[in-house]
Amino acid sequence: SGRDAMRALAVLGLSPRVTGDGFVVSQEPEPGSPLEAGTDALIVLDRDPAARIHFEVASRNRYFDLKPHLDRYRLAT
Repeated sequence: SGRDAMRALAVLGLSPRVTGDGFVVSQEPEPGSPLEAGTDALIVLDRDPAARIHFEVASRNRYFDLKPHLDRYRLAT
């Protein structure tokens, strides 16, 4: 939910802003991005289930595109 997303971003030291209502369909910074405390974060909500599914699939695809790089990084540290 939007409330849960706002709480999670606040815990990370980000300044969340929300637009719309419903389920999270977009966020900035994108999932997995490097974060700096105090950075503004935008959460976009929408009630359309198709928009939610699109967001989930796109986020998962971005993660798996980076996964080989993350695995190599974790082995090196």
